[in-house]
Order: sequence, then C-alpha cells, then structure tokens
Amino acid sequence: MSINLDFDKEKQVVKFLEQAKKKLAQYEAYSLRDGHINAFEEYTLDKLRELIQKIEEKIANSKSLSFDFGPETSYLNTSKSLKVNLVKSYQKSESVPMQIQQNFLEINTHFSWLSDMNYTEQYNSIDEKKLHHYSIHNHYAQAFTWLKWYAGDTEVGGIFSNKTSKLIALINDGYIDYT
Repeated sequence: MSINLDFDKEKQVVKFLEQAKKKLAQYEAYSLRDGHINAFEEYTLDKLRELIQKIEEKIANSKSLSFDFGPETSYLNTSKSLKVNLVKSYQKSESVPMQIQQNFLEINTHFSWLSDMNYTEQYNSIDEKKLHHYSIHNHYAQAFTWLKWYAGDTEVGGIFSNKTSKLIALINDGYIDYT
C-alpha cells in the first residue's frame, strides 16, 4: 500500500482494514468458544494480525501527512488524493456566513497591510469583491475549508479545519505556508 493512492483506493483500504478486524475478532471468538484451534488456523490468524498491523502502520504514517496540501494551491486542484469543491463565491460582504467571516479575519491578522481594517474594509479590499469558499476532503474523510481571494494578481487565503477557526495553512501568492 502506498500513501499516494488515490482517494477511492484509500477508502477501499480503510474499509478492508475494518472488515479484516471484524473477521479476526469473529475467528478469535470462535476459537475461544470452541476451545481449540489447529496449527493452520493459528498460522492464518497470525498472518491476518500481521497484515492488519502493517496496514495500520501505513495509515498512521500517512496520517502524519494528512495536512499536506502540497507546496502551492495549484496542487489542490490537481491532486488525486484530495476532493476539492467550490462551496460558494461570495460577492457581498454581508452574504458571508459568520464562521467564514471569522476565518477571513483570522487570515488577515497575518497580513500587516490588512490588520488595521475592520471586516467590511478588509472585504472591500478584495479584487472583484469575490471571496471563494471551497471544501477539501482528504482520503481519511477529514474536511477542511479553503478560503481564496485575490489582491491584485496575488492569490491569498487560508485553509482551516472544517467549520472551525483552526488555521492549518496560510496562502500567499499561491504558495501554501503551514502554520
């Protein structure tokens, strides 16, 4: 198993792991109830335990990379291990939901040229007055919120844990800077 499997294959691996654990538990319960187990059954159970352990280790190692959205935003749109969907493009500051407003303000605290402005002033500094809200799902079904806008020809924004104000990464000029 590679940590670079595409989204659907990784979901299949996780599903297989859960099925293998259930089957192992059933066999172990059966052997305890029956009171005996032959050498072949014991060997098979040991191999299944080893396989489960290897898969869990691979998943644990790749989960440490679960926030890896790549070095720049172009990767977000081309990655096979991420599902990126446009939720909405907001064209008026008053139409932006409160959580997205808070995330927008949090991002802007990291950009000194915006930090002295209130929300409406910050929103009005966006080119074309468009704030793009994307959802990102990785292969572990973790969800993230990506906010993107332009200041001149510079792409800026941030990535948050979904529906929270936990900033995962800042985006400046299309480059992703992990916080």
